[in-house]
Amino acid sequence: MNKNTKNILLITELLSGRLLHDFANSMNGIMFGLEELEVIDKNDADVQKEALSFLKESSDDLIYKHKVMKQAYSSSADNYSFDQTKSNIENYLLKKK
Repeated sequence: MNKNTKNILLITELLSGRLLHDFANSMNGIMFGLEELEVIDKNDADVQKEALSFLKESSDDLIYKHKVMKQAYSSSADNYSFDQTKSNIENYLLKKK
């Protein structure tokens, strides 16, 4: 394997690891929310609302990350719209606060 191929593989490995790490946090939040819904007392509306809120927040975060990553690392139709790019980045950054 030549040096150029090794460098491409290393970059691909690092990028893949970063993407998986970014998505894992949101996916873990979704799993936690689902587990909470499974074990809570069905009559406890406050806990149900909290678990659903956590699910919504985690899924929104995952969607915003996906949209930004899709634009950054692929040839997406969204890449041709500056307004769409701006909106995706703003949504992503608002979730980071």
